[in-house]
Amino acid sequence: VSSSFQLVSVEEYEPNENQQRTKKVTMLVTCTLFNGTNTQLLQNAEIVFSVAYP
Repeated sequence: VSSSFQLVSVEEYEPNENQQRTKKVTMLVTCTLFNGTNTQLLQNAEIVFSVAYP
């Protein structure tokens, strides 16, 4: 099983509910997700999330 994570972009984003600065991150991923009983294969899936930073 092979996984890959490719960073596509990082940009400034809006403050979160605690008024902390955030970055919006976009990635392309190929991996298998596990939850204990099931698996889900992601192939070249675009994921977008934000992270807070000081």
